[in-house]
Amino acid sequence: MAVWLQDSEDELNHLASEEDKKNTYLEKLNISVQAARASEAKAWEIFHQSAQAYNDAIQECIRKGEAYLADKHQREDENALVFEVIKMFKEQVSNTARGFDKPRTQNTSDKNNIAANVNAAIQ
Repeated sequence: MAVWLQDSEDELNHLASEEDKKNTYLEKLNISVQAARASEAKAWEIFHQSAQAYNDAIQECIRKGEAYLADKHQREDENALVFEVIKMFKEQVSNTARGFDKPRTQNTSDKNNIAANVNAAIQ
């Protein structure tokens, strides 16, 4: 019976030792789980910030693209207007140049009037 009692006491000590080891292991696991949850929360926060930054960048690119197209259309309209003015100017210059090619004729009555006016002014 003494042997049995000794064996029972040894077994109880062994079980107590195992329980302490298991409790220590459980505490380490709890700490690891808490650290993993904190890492997961930080990862989700970074993910949401990155997704927001990505979305903001896409929206900014779209806004810049639309602004560029609006400016481009305005420049095209302005250029078309300038080209039209240049075309009109060239046409007017060519019409004026054609007018200088023709010899100018003066009416004989105009010549007489001029001569009379000059003679009247001299006297």
